[in-house]
Amino acid sequence: MKDAAVNRLAKSITQLTLCQVTTSEVEAATKLLDKACQKLQGIQNIPSQRVIDLEAAIRQLRQIGCILDSCTISASYEVSQAQKAICYWIIQLKELARHRKSLMHRYHHALMTSTISHTMKTTCKSTSALALTANRNSHDADARKRTTERTLSAP
Repeated sequence: MKDAAVNRLAKSITQLTLCQVTTSEVEAATKLLDKACQKLQGIQNIPSQRVIDLEAAIRQLRQIGCILDSCTISASYEVSQAQKAICYWIIQLKELARHRKSLMHRYHHALMTSTISHTMKTTCKSTSALALTANRNSHDADARKRTTERTLSAP
């Protein structure tokens, strides 16, 4: 999609530039022919058909200029459409990046929650085991103490 939009923009800019350059050349040629026609009209020995032909050429150049103006407008529109396509593509990329970041954040949060939960379970089991061991040790110590007291108090 990106390549197509960039290619479209490049093609449209090229067309626009060619239309603008050609329009400038046609305008310059029209001005030259206008000046030539004015000079010829002032000369007595020039056949009128040459002036008529020159005026016809000037009209044709003006028509070509109008066609080129239309092409320039069309190429300008194409350039703007290609620019919009590229802007849309950039917006889509930003949206995808934002969505990816959100998914990564959710994944990281879920992973951390799972890790904390697992750690808490492990810690609770370890704490329970330690408490049970401590309770047994305390009970065993009490039992030994009673045995020792019985042994010492026995006649």
